[in-house]
Amino acid sequence: MPVVIMDASIYKHVPGGELVNANIIIKDNKIHRITDNQNEVKSFIEENPETEVLSSKDKIVLPGFVNAHTHSPMSVFRNYASDRSLHDWLFNMIIPKEQLLTEEDAYWTSLASQAEMIRSGTCAFADMYFHFESLVRAVRHSGMRANLTVMPLSNKWNEGKRKTVSNAQEAISLFKKYNDNEMITLYTELHSVYLYDIDMIHVNVEVAKELNTGIHIHLHETEKEVDDCLREHNKRPIELLREIGVFTRPVLAAHCVVMNDDDIDILKEDKINVCENISSNLKLVSGIPRIPEMIDKGVNVVLGTDGCASNNNLNMFEEMHISAIVHKNQMKDPTVMPAHKLIEMATKNGYEAIGFKDRAGDVAEGMLADLIMVDISSLHCTPINEVAACIVYSMQASDVDTVIINGRIVMRNKEFVTIDEELVKHKVRTVAKRLGL
Repeated sequence: MPVVIMDASIYKHVPGGELVNANIIIKDNKIHRITDNQNEVKSFIEENPETEVLSSKDKIVLPGFVNAHTHSPMSVFRNYASDRSLHDWLFNMIIPKEQLLTEEDAYWTSLASQAEMIRSGTCAFADMYFHFESLVRAVRHSGMRANLTVMPLSNKWNEGKRKTVSNAQEAISLFKKYNDNEMITLYTELHSVYLYDIDMIHVNVEVAKELNTGIHIHLHETEKEVDDCLREHNKRPIELLREIGVFTRPVLAAHCVVMNDDDIDILKEDKINVCENISSNLKLVSGIPRIPEMIDKGVNVVLGTDGCASNNNLNMFEEMHISAIVHKNQMKDPTVMPAHKLIEMATKNGYEAIGFKDRAGDVAEGMLADLIMVDISSLHCTPINEVAACIVYSMQASDVDTVIINGRIVMRNKEFVTIDEELVKHKVRTVAKRLGL
């Protein structure tokens, strides 16, 4: 169904941000026209009587956010096992409970995360988790755009206890079945060097090459990860992965916290997309990544929330805000990480990292219609003055009013169109109770 957003205040990616007033015509799944010609809009509506017309009074229109690294079924572990180190939290608390998740559990808990993401203005996300087909089902239900991962091998700890991809051929079959290059794109999952042995990493790379796709990985998240790899292989993880050939594929690398100068040079030289997960890293005390230096080197840096279990929410406004203020203090420079740069990281850079470079992430003609309408009438957004600063430092997730993904309205006037929120909450509470959380 065509959509027209009347008299829109459109955010533009320029230093400081800028608002342009025009009407937005959405046809099929793209931004068809941006025009201030009211007669043109009137003619379009007359020719397309099924068009839904949205009022943008007291709202601005932004490109939708991309949550470039999360684990959507982990919504069930929200507020569980807090105040622990990463390895204690993961191996002693999370993994034993994850073994109990069923395919149906993964569907509902992923759908809960997707509802939370939509409500806070996220249109697309990159996920890394098992029960892959349950995630596909949830994505098709919500209407979100997603980059999911197929797992080509069992890893060091699951030993077949949970339903995953047991061999490379099955991963290839799943890829060919579900990768549609539009709403669901697929990478292979290489969780980390501490969960995958060398043979598994080699197979992962070969699968990614055969499928002509990318790899999603946790990289240099903690000092322990780096130290253990040095002790076992006499190489830092990024050096080991480069030697094996991982970076011959497009790579989305989450965290990249414990990086030296040579590591950052590899990020640049091999065109690795880096996803900062600042809230999760701060909560788990993994460290603060050298993001400003990576950006200065030309690395494509994007933002993600990580999973609910280590964040504990999926709010991209919060990720932008925290990232900005942390790195200003890290560099002792208030000009570092200006607000408009954070918005780019959360939108256009994120789309590039999941395979949609120059196709989404901007409110412009010909772009995929992944848009959000955000209410600016609240006291905490008054006055706007500098629009980029308002978005990063003042706006809240609750300000998101309407979300359009691939030209389809999935939330209108803060009400879900595709998801029964009360049912989802009931299902997740039921799963949590059964797991003994």
